[in-house]
Amino acid sequence: MQIKAIPHLLEVLDLERAIVTIDAMGCQCDIAQAIVEKKADYVLSLKGNQGTLHKDVELIFKDRELMKELMVDQAHTIDGSEHGRLEKRNYRAIICPEFFKKQHDWPYLQSLVEVISYREIKGIASQEVRYHITSLDPIAEKIGQAIRSHWAIENSLTGFWILALEMMTLESGVEMLLKTLPLLNIWH
Repeated sequence: MQIKAIPHLLEVLDLERAIVTIDAMGCQCDIAQAIVEKKADYVLSLKGNQGTLHKDVELIFKDRELMKELMVDQAHTIDGSEHGRLEKRNYRAIICPEFFKKQHDWPYLQSLVEVISYREIKGIASQEVRYHITSLDPIAEKIGQAIRSHWAIENSLTGFWILALEMMTLESGVEMLLKTLPLLNIWH
């Protein structure tokens, strides 16, 4: 149900010059198209719900020879150290190769992104690798800020966001918007 609400939500929002981030559930061509038509950019999380898209992005980042040919922009962040928690993130953004654009027909696709997150919480370490596609140019710092902003909102929903969505639900008549919030973030 949440995925059906996203296009309705995009219709009622002023998105011009915004960056819209959406979880893998909302990684759909028609949603990307709707975002760009509203003069905004998208950063979409990938998982295995789009055929071979996730695996193909992963293979590009693992191909050392191809990565040498591509211009790679990198950014790094470190958070924490208080309360026994440390998080490091490495963002790599590359311009989307033409062969990939032909294989995966995504609207206005410009860049592929890899995020490697390392977490240490009270002495227990973990690492996660995530991939994204975006209509933004491959500027790792900017894309990384949008991705981090998405997770910050998802991890700390505030009364303001809930109130804003309740008001939009009442005015637009679109149902399920409250459950859509964790999937969607608009970053200006």
